[in-house]
Amino acid sequence: MLAIEVDKLSREFEDPVNLSATSAPDALKVFAALLASERRARKMLTTTRALTDISFSIAAGAAVCLSGPSGSGKTILLRILAGAIAPTSGRAIVRGRTSRLLSPGENLEPTETVAESIRRHAAELRLAKPTRASFEQEVLALAGIEKHRDRETRQLSSGMRLRLSVALALTANADVLIIDDIFGVGDIAFRQQCIDALVRFKQRGGTILFATGDQEIIDHVADRVLSMRGGQIITDSARVEIAATAGRSYGWEISPERIENSVARISNLEVAISDDGEALSIAMDGVALEPDVSLRPAIDVLSGRTLLFRALHSRFEPLARATRFQLRLPLGMLPVGAYELGVTAVALRDEVAHPLKARGSVLLEIKAAGAVKAGVGLLSPTLSWERFDQAGLTT
Repeated sequence: MLAIEVDKLSREFEDPVNLSATSAPDALKVFAALLASERRARKMLTTTRALTDISFSIAAGAAVCLSGPSGSGKTILLRILAGAIAPTSGRAIVRGRTSRLLSPGENLEPTETVAESIRRHAAELRLAKPTRASFEQEVLALAGIEKHRDRETRQLSSGMRLRLSVALALTANADVLIIDDIFGVGDIAFRQQCIDALVRFKQRGGTILFATGDQEIIDHVADRVLSMRGGQIITDSARVEIAATAGRSYGWEISPERIENSVARISNLEVAISDDGEALSIAMDGVALEPDVSLRPAIDVLSGRTLLFRALHSRFEPLARATRFQLRLPLGMLPVGAYELGVTAVALRDEVAHPLKARGSVLLEIKAAGAVKAGVGLLSPTLSWERFDQAGLTT
């Protein structure tokens, strides 16, 4: 079941013309239009597009993070999904009871006591009356203000108000939780309590959509990261954590955007532990966009900015209608650490080379789950590629 559906969502804002940057005759025209009619005045507005044709869906029980620089559209998207503003076009559906926190303090009334604010919030969520007492205790405990329940919220310190605001949103027994970037609130202990509360919300089947740039919170909570820039989603990355042998765990994020040039395309990048449990399997599709194209794929393994090695296919392979390439990367080959795996390839047509490259296609993290023996040596691996097409294994 889908908890959130977004289809071709766009949002535009109209801004008045900047008269200070307008010549005197043009400025007079603006004022004349304002005096003449509202319709003509609206023509003097400039349109800013905050979101452009956003589409995605989130399954019930999933936790998805929005990331991106300031001004990328995260807050506007969250405000639309929370029902605070309407889209200009497109469709957004959120199923179930929703708890939101788009800015610290938005869910507080200054003249209410702490207890009154909690009771009002419980009523808005339509919590059963027998559960409201325990809800109040959970909120007070998370916010750390048990001794101040009878004080008006305006009498609390700014830190207490922020913690109460966050606690109200995180403790809600809702189906969907929508939160803007508020995780800098409070001290380290409160931050960890927030992470724990998000994990508990997810474990009981709740759906979370949140914005943050905090990698620790992403690692603990998110199943998936939507990266935004310029009002659009530029990557949709799934984060997977799989326990493996040799006292280690392996996690990765994939940017599944396709890589292409005028003659070939690489798409459907996948990462998995091999069936025998001894290797990381990296697979991709090669598609010819022109007749008589051959492809020679490679994986660059980088640590920071240092290229450790390139796993290059031994030869150019003719591209069939559906050609699948797969690389085996032995699990014990790389030490504990973080790596970038970049997909590169050369497409060959009429003896002309057409390169394809995407650095950081896979972000790989290897963690020690137990004692791991350290060592130093020269890394010069011999790796094997396999090719599959519609007829099965051919190479």
